[in-house]
Amino acid sequence: MPRRVWNLIHRSSSSLAIIDPRFRRQPRRYFVQGGLATIGMFAALLFVDSFSDAALVAALGASVVIIFVHPTSKLDAPRALVGGHSLGLLVGSVFSLILFASPVSAILEGVQALRDSALAASVGAVIVLMAITDTEHLPAGGTVLGMSARVFDPSIFAIIIGAVIVLAVTKRVLRKYLRDLI
Repeated sequence: MPRRVWNLIHRSSSSLAIIDPRFRRQPRRYFVQGGLATIGMFAALLFVDSFSDAALVAALGASVVIIFVHPTSKLDAPRALVGGHSLGLLVGSVFSLILFASPVSAILEGVQALRDSALAASVGAVIVLMAITDTEHLPAGGTVLGMSARVFDPSIFAIIIGAVIVLAVTKRVLRKYLRDLI
């Protein structure tokens, strides 16, 4: 590889560096945590049908990324992880019950911009509630959308709570093995 390219890839002072210089010092740590993240995501997926609940699975996947890439972040503390997703589920469920009620559903059926506005409002509402309750967890924005955009199903609510609890317990059990990768 030409020296110039090598320097660009590995230069620690450059914002253009492609490979984190810390990776060179501890490559094993990155692969171990990637493997642990795979196991954590697999455990969460045991609860969720990944095809029919794609938005909810994506939110859980984003939680796994935060837990295993930046485990000391306030964003993945148990309060934020469980609280953020719980608020996303609650707000999303309320929006779902409203949006899929027969008179509202009939109005929204022909006006996509109005439905999109309601979905956007669900995200805004969960952001405000997470900030008020100090349970900010960024992936909860996907949870609220996943719940708002579907007909309310109480079993999905329970399934996602179960998956989030599995993630919180997984993080707790593995906490002494996890290090920040960023």
